[in-house]
Amino acid sequence: MAAAAGRDEEAAALLAARIRADYRCDGPWCCRGLDPDTAIDLLATIRERQGHIDEAIALLRHRQITSDNSRDQLAHLLTRHGRIEELRLRGNRRT
Repeated sequence: MAAAAGRDEEAAALLAARIRADYRCDGPWCCRGLDPDTAIDLLATIRERQGHIDEAIALLRHRQITSDNSRDQLAHLLTRHGRIEELRLRGNRRT
Protein backbone atom coordinates (compact mmCIF):
# COMPACT_ATOMS: atom_id res chain seq x y z
CA MET A 1 0.00 0.00 0.00
CA ALA A 2 2.88 2.34 0.78
CA ALA A 3 4.32 1.88 -2.70
CA ALA A 4 0.99 2.52 -4.41
CA ALA A 5 0.52 5.67 -2.36
CA GLY A 6 4.09 6.85 -2.99
CA ARG A 7 4.81 6.77 0.76
CA ASP A 8 7.62 4.25 1.08
CA GLU A 9 9.86 6.61 3.04
CA GLU A 10 7.12 7.47 5.54
CA ALA A 11 6.34 3.79 6.06
CA ALA A 12 10.06 3.01 6.38
CA ALA A 13 10.46 5.66 9.10
CA LEU A 14 7.54 4.25 11.08
CA LEU A 15 8.89 0.71 10.77
CA ALA A 16 12.41 1.78 11.74
CA ALA A 17 11.00 3.19 14.98
CA ARG A 18 9.67 -0.28 15.84
CA ILE A 19 13.13 -1.82 15.34
CA ARG A 20 14.99 0.32 17.89
CA ALA A 21 17.40 -1.80 19.93
CA ASP A 22 15.77 -0.86 23.23
CA TYR A 23 12.20 -1.52 22.07
CA ARG A 24 10.63 -4.80 23.20
CA CYS A 25 7.07 -6.03 23.36
CA ASP A 26 5.84 -7.56 26.60
CA GLY A 27 3.38 -9.91 24.98
CA PRO A 28 2.21 -11.26 21.64
CA TRP A 29 -0.55 -8.67 21.23
CA CYS A 30 1.33 -5.51 22.10
CA CYS A 31 2.26 -3.22 19.23
CA ARG A 32 -1.01 -4.29 17.62
CA GLY A 33 0.76 -7.41 16.38
CA LEU A 34 3.73 -5.57 14.89
CA ASP A 35 6.73 -7.00 16.70
CA PRO A 36 10.27 -5.89 15.82
CA ASP A 37 10.94 -8.92 13.58
CA THR A 38 7.79 -8.23 11.56
CA ALA A 39 8.82 -4.58 11.24
CA ILE A 40 12.24 -5.73 9.98
CA ASP A 41 10.60 -7.98 7.38
CA LEU A 42 8.37 -5.15 6.14
CA LEU A 43 11.19 -2.60 6.09
CA ALA A 44 13.40 -5.05 4.17
CA THR A 45 10.60 -5.44 1.61
CA ILE A 46 10.46 -1.67 1.14
CA ARG A 47 14.23 -1.39 0.83
CA GLU A 48 14.35 -4.20 -1.73
CA ARG A 49 11.61 -2.52 -3.74
CA GLN A 50 13.64 0.70 -3.68
CA GLY A 51 16.70 -1.15 -4.97
CA HIS A 52 18.59 -1.05 -1.66
CA ILE A 53 19.36 -4.77 -1.71
CA ASP A 54 22.38 -4.67 0.61
CA GLU A 55 20.39 -2.74 3.23
CA ALA A 56 17.51 -5.24 2.98
CA ILE A 57 19.93 -8.14 3.45
CA ALA A 58 21.58 -6.47 6.45
CA LEU A 59 18.18 -5.92 8.06
CA LEU A 60 17.14 -9.52 7.58
CA ARG A 61 20.39 -10.83 9.05
CA HIS A 62 19.52 -9.17 12.38
CA ARG A 63 16.13 -10.79 13.00
CA GLN A 64 15.60 -13.02 16.01
CA ILE A 65 13.19 -15.27 14.10
CA THR A 66 14.52 -16.15 10.67
CA SER A 67 11.55 -17.92 9.12
CA ASP A 68 7.80 -17.51 9.21
CA ASN A 69 5.75 -20.60 8.37
CA SER A 70 8.87 -22.20 6.85
CA ARG A 71 9.38 -19.18 4.58
CA ASP A 72 12.81 -17.63 4.96
CA GLN A 73 12.64 -14.09 3.57
CA LEU A 74 16.43 -13.70 3.49
CA ALA A 75 16.91 -16.91 1.51
CA HIS A 76 14.28 -15.81 -1.00
CA LEU A 77 15.83 -12.34 -1.29
CA LEU A 78 19.30 -13.74 -1.91
CA THR A 79 17.90 -16.13 -4.53
CA ARG A 80 15.91 -13.41 -6.33
CA HIS A 81 19.05 -11.32 -6.71
CA GLY A 82 21.34 -14.15 -7.79
CA ARG A 83 23.41 -14.11 -4.61
CA ILE A 84 23.64 -17.87 -4.48
CA GLU A 85 27.13 -17.97 -2.95
CA GLU A 86 25.92 -15.90 0.02
CA LEU A 87 22.98 -18.27 0.36
CA ARG A 88 25.35 -21.26 0.32
CA LEU A 89 27.59 -19.68 2.96
CA ARG A 90 24.57 -18.89 5.11
CA GLY A 91 23.38 -22.48 4.85
CA ASN A 92 26.80 -23.80 5.86
CA ARG A 93 26.82 -21.61 8.97
CA ARG A 94 23.46 -22.98 10.11
CA THR A 95 24.56 -26.63 10.07
